[in-house]
Amino acid sequence: MATAINSNLGAGSGLPLTETLAKLRTVEEAPLALLAKQYQRNKSKLDAYNTLRNTVASFQNAGNALAKPLLSSDKNLFGATTAKVTGGEGLTATTGNGAIAGQYSVTIQSLATRGVRSGALDSDLDRYAQLGTGGTVTFKLKGDTADTEPRTLELKDTSLEGIVRAINDDKNLGVRATIINDGTSRHLQLTAGDTGVDADIDSITITGNDDVKTQIFDKLTNTQAAANASIKINDIVVSSGSNTVEDAIQGITLNLTAADPSKAYTLDVADNTEATLEGIRAFVTSYNAILSQIGVYTDYTTKSENNTAPLNGDYLARSVQSRIRETLTPVLDSGDYRTLSGMGITTNFKTGQLEIDETKLTTALRERPGDVTAIFQGETGVAAKTKAVTEEMLRTDGLFYNGRTSLERTQENLEKQDEQVRARIEDTMARYTARFVALDVLVAQMSSTSSYLTSQISVLNGTRNS
Repeated sequence: MATAINSNLGAGSGLPLTETLAKLRTVEEAPLALLAKQYQRNKSKLDAYNTLRNTVASFQNAGNALAKPLLSSDKNLFGATTAKVTGGEGLTATTGNGAIAGQYSVTIQSLATRGVRSGALDSDLDRYAQLGTGGTVTFKLKGDTADTEPRTLELKDTSLEGIVRAINDDKNLGVRATIINDGTSRHLQLTAGDTGVDADIDSITITGNDDVKTQIFDKLTNTQAAANASIKINDIVVSSGSNTVEDAIQGITLNLTAADPSKAYTLDVADNTEATLEGIRAFVTSYNAILSQIGVYTDYTTKSENNTAPLNGDYLARSVQSRIRETLTPVLDSGDYRTLSGMGITTNFKTGQLEIDETKLTTALRERPGDVTAIFQGETGVAAKTKAVTEEMLRTDGLFYNGRTSLERTQENLEKQDEQVRARIEDTMARYTARFVALDVLVAQMSSTSSYLTSQISVLNGTRNS
């Protein structure tokens, strides 16, 4: 708490005690300015660490995108392809990992359909009335095997409404239920949860409740047969339980929406070098972003409060710069394109940043895609090295963690020092104030005594003269 300065201080003595105390406080507070400067310098360094860490994390993400393995669930940037369907509506296609460029003829002979069972219920059946007590309903689908988990529903609410709700709430049953009113009677309709023969209802078994069996499920008959989709690919007939046909052609997903046995679609699958280029560009951009930030943070000509960059001469910045360069060193034992520079990715000798010769890289991707893939996705390729280097820097006991922990500890110490210095200043100022108050009183008393003596001497001198 700051020591208040009495504005009347010095009034008794006539001395400039208030001004003197203010000057003394300025002198005492000089160490605070130094601490504040140290605190701000340390904070600037901590902020730079955090920003640089985020940039390294972005670099890690760019490297991870290059590392997606073939045939994984994630899109692979290398060997990427595009699909184009001509011949009208009814068929679309998408490509995934492992798709191979080529042309295919596709004819959709029939679509996959869901099996349906339905039946008219007694007109006097109250949909909310309980039918007996308890019991179970077990569904068996045509594709179920001895290892399939039983699809059994325990009947708690035995009303028609309750049974329909319970069927729809249990996704494991593989069946959907609905009530349809045709104006004269209600119909219960059960629809297979998926298309295709294997998803069709094979049997329904009711145990422990004859009322439910006779009044509801015995009324059902097959009203729509389930069927698999049938397509012809280059004269090879393919059957699918779904209208989304995956990997009938490696890496290709076909989406069927209309059947016409007389109609042939043409599916063209082409290499998509642009997707690969985009991934490499993102990697180069994130790599260069790290070098740019380090350049700004370590450039002595960068002006700040202490006339230097926050990471000038800093070990962490030098370490990051050195480590990320390790990601650029893969060399193939053989091939037309054995290095990054050989395929058009070079280092600017002045700035250290990467530059891409788009023409040269595109040529490499078209002529020797395997070489490019090996450079980036090999066991010791760019992606693997990037993963290893960035994980080491970003882990909880890594370079950034240790650096930030040290700076945060320094910040805490500086804050404590600031509190201690301020407390010491207030103690000192309190002592100064007490002494100045005493001085003011003493000088005022002496001045009063002096005035009294002067007046008495004047009286004595006047008496003698008379």
